[in-house]
Amino acid sequence: MIGTRLFEEISFAASRERRLHRRIPIPIQIELRPKHNPVPIRLKTSDISVGGCYVEMGVTLEPGTSLDIVLWLEHEKMSLEGTVATKHPHFGNGIEFVAVPPQLENRLQQFVEQAESSKII
Repeated sequence: MIGTRLFEEISFAASRERRLHRRIPIPIQIELRPKHNPVPIRLKTSDISVGGCYVEMGVTLEPGTSLDIVLWLEHEKMSLEGTVATKHPHFGNGIEFVAVPPQLENRLQQFVEQAESSKII
């Protein structure tokens, strides 16, 4: 059986050319709510970028699933939309952020840069 860390390294190497933004490994509180589903899935990210994130979850969502997302950056609530981009059964999902308003994109970029520069990752 492949360990989680090895799986992440293989996945990263295979998909790095497709990413527009560098992801940083940092746990952030996140709520995923598939459209038309009143029950949120509360998790932590395993990595995040301005364009998306990865969440580890045993029961994964199907690619293409539209999501309402709530991210908690420090004590600030950010609501945005996303789509399930990748599915790794029993490991997790890659989430792409879509239609992010400029002010939220700027705030997320600020957070990522601050996390990188403060070496909390």
